[in-house]
Amino acid sequence: MAGALSLLAGLLVFLILPESLPAEKRAAKFQLDLTTRYKGMWQGMKGPMALFFFLSFLVSFGLSNMEGILGLFALEKFGFGPPEVGIIMVVVGIVVALVQMVLTGPATNRFGVRNVIKATMLGLTVTFLLILTAYDFPTLLITIGLFAFTNAML
Repeated sequence: MAGALSLLAGLLVFLILPESLPAEKRAAKFQLDLTTRYKGMWQGMKGPMALFFFLSFLVSFGLSNMEGILGLFALEKFGFGPPEVGIIMVVVGIVVALVQMVLTGPATNRFGVRNVIKATMLGLTVTFLLILTAYDFPTLLITIGLFAFTNAML
């Protein structure tokens, strides 16, 4: 239903809304040039930070998978249901938002991007292992909160 409504909205925008860009400022021909558009990204992937970018990708991929199976893990290991998993996700969201609003910028300015990435990679490893040692709701909440903290710094 959401997909159908999105398509309908896109069609209505295309058919009903007038072009806002004056004719003299419009490009004569649309040209898709991927070489210049993604040049900076490819340069970054070949530079000294390439390993950190790759590791950050792996961490993000792992985090996505962890979030996807957290409900099953919490049910299997602790017998938690949707209310407990929901509270954990709320805490993760709050921690991530606060860390990224308040700490990430100042930390990278003070210690440098490389040092922050190195520290957070180590922190992610430690906190991810700590999650496995959780034995009840408060310890799971704390360990996942610490994991969210280090991930938000990354």
